[in-house]
Amino acid sequence: MYLHEKCCFITFVNALLIPIYEPTEKVLPFLSEFQPGDFDCFLVVDDGSGAKYRHIFDDVSAQTVFEVLSYEENKGKGFALKTGIAALLKKYPDLDPTFKKRHSSRR
Repeated sequence: MYLHEKCCFITFVNALLIPIYEPTEKVLPFLSEFQPGDFDCFLVVDDGSGAKYRHIFDDVSAQTVFEVLSYEENKGKGFALKTGIAALLKKYPDLDPTFKKRHSSRR
């Protein structure tokens, strides 16, 4: 993974959160790679992709370990991450959120 030198992100111990907007069919094989033992909880946030993409998120929910959280209007990656974090903390209050600032010379 390539990180911008000023990239900030939030990690959770044993949780994986992925915001997705207007996915292609390639997302299902990618998400299917994750197994139940990889993390304790898995969440995909559909950032308002719309009805055209609903079938992909339905497949993600049915065929992978991921739960899907959706809302109607695209509000951006930051909103999707905040929404996902809030949902994870509500459902799994023992998660350990950690804020890390990473610097990388890789571009």
